[in-house]
Amino acid sequence: MSIAIPSGQPNYRFMRYVRPPVDETEKHPPLFPLRPETRTLRLGIDTTTVPSPPEGHLARFFGREEIDVQLMVPVGEEVPTAWTDVLREPLVRQIGFTTLEDAAKELDTRYFWIRTETERETSNTRAHFFDVYQQLDAQTAPAARDPIRMEQRHHAAAYAAAAAALGIDAIVTNAPTVGRSDVADNDVVASVTPDDAVALIGH
Repeated sequence: MSIAIPSGQPNYRFMRYVRPPVDETEKHPPLFPLRPETRTLRLGIDTTTVPSPPEGHLARFFGREEIDVQLMVPVGEEVPTAWTDVLREPLVRQIGFTTLEDAAKELDTRYFWIRTETERETSNTRAHFFDVYQQLDAQTAPAARDPIRMEQRHHAAAYAAAAAALGIDAIVTNAPTVGRSDVADNDVVASVTPDDAVALIGH
C-alpha cells in the first residue's frame, strides 16, 4: 500500500471568521468578547439580603483575580464589616433607592443615583426603571407561586437598573424575586442566590 503526499500549495484554505476590532477604551467590554481572553466577572452583592459572606462554595472564589466582587449598599448605611474583612477594600456602590415614593420621577420612569467613592475618584451614576412593569408582573404572576410584595419587586427593579448602569454582570441576593419568571427585571440583569452564583462562575 502506498500513500501519495501532494505537493504545492492547496487550492482551498480554511478561512477563519474575521474578528471585529476591539475598542480598548470601552468602559464596559462584553463578558465573552470575540478575542482569546475574557474579562473579570463582575458580581454585585445585595447587602440588604446578604449582609455577611455566605457559607458554602461561593466563599472559595472571594479574592480570585477572575472575580470582581462589588458591594451594593443602600446610601446612608454602613458597609458591613463582615464583607470588608473578607474582601479587603472592596468597591462599594451606594444605591440611592429606598422606596418608590422617594425616587425621583421623570416622564414614565423612576430614577435615582449611585455613588461610588474610591481613593482616586468619586463618581455618580444615574439609573432608572419603569415602575409600571412591576405592576404588570404582579397582575400576571402565577397563582401557584409564592406572592411577592410590590416593594420587593421595586427593590429588584432598582438593583437591576443600578447593576446595568454600572456594568455588573449578575446580582447575588437572597431576595424572593430571584429566578422568578414573573419578574421582568431578571431579564435586565440576572439575579442569583449565593449557591447559584457558583454555577454562573463555572460557566
